[in-house]
Amino acid sequence: MFNNAFDTLNVRSQFAKRTIYKVPVTDENYDELKAHADNIIQYISDLKTVQNLPILKSNRKVGFLGFIICLKNIFELWDVLKQLKLNYLLTFKLNQDHLETYFSAIRSRGGFNDNPNAQQFEAAYKRLMIRHEISASEKSNCLINDIHILHVSSTKNTVIQCGKLTISSEDVVKVTSACEKIIRQNNHLIFVKKDIKDFLALKIVNTVIDYAFTHDAMLEHIKNKKIFDNHRIQLIKCVIEVYVKIRLYREAKLSNDTEKK
Repeated sequence: MFNNAFDTLNVRSQFAKRTIYKVPVTDENYDELKAHADNIIQYISDLKTVQNLPILKSNRKVGFLGFIICLKNIFELWDVLKQLKLNYLLTFKLNQDHLETYFSAIRSRGGFNDNPNAQQFEAAYKRLMIRHEISASEKSNCLINDIHILHVSSTKNTVIQCGKLTISSEDVVKVTSACEKIIRQNNHLIFVKKDIKDFLALKIVNTVIDYAFTHDAMLEHIKNKKIFDNHRIQLIKCVIEVYVKIRLYREAKLSNDTEKK
């Protein structure tokens, strides 16, 4: 029962459909989710201590009251948010961990000062606003958000060697085969077209997007992730990036060797 309550209060993706408990709040499933939440609230209300005292009247009532308040509030909050034309509510976004993690980062800027003054807080706030990815403390009880900021490095990446070889999966073979085919079809553009790497990568993605990494386990995994955290697209792009980089490096080396002769 408590596992179901945690699932209801920790929905991360609007595509999650593993159980009725782990889905976003919408108008379509509002009544069903509300009924399940009421069952959980009733279950908690009926709990008693070993002294036969209702748990909600005991000295350990805080955590149980917290569950009840949170379960009630998500439906009352939805009644307000749907008036603002929201299609769904992800309960994970209401998690207090995000705020606690940020305050931890604020404290760490001042040597873990629990009581920074206004000037110290302003300085730490400005510093964290500029290209800074907050990381959680190892001793904290907060779950860090799995969204990463974008980094654009000005340094040049160099492929030195491939390292230890491994047997590729069927999906990786599909992607690399498409890479090779597209590269050969556009071989005449390699030393002519600007941004040839991005050009080839885009054509390859459009080619393999419908049939690479489409097994059931991957599709189910995607449904339980955020819409901008698509592991399937990330895998495809990573394979393409490495393969195209190696192939363009080889083409450049062959061209240089030919010119030297």
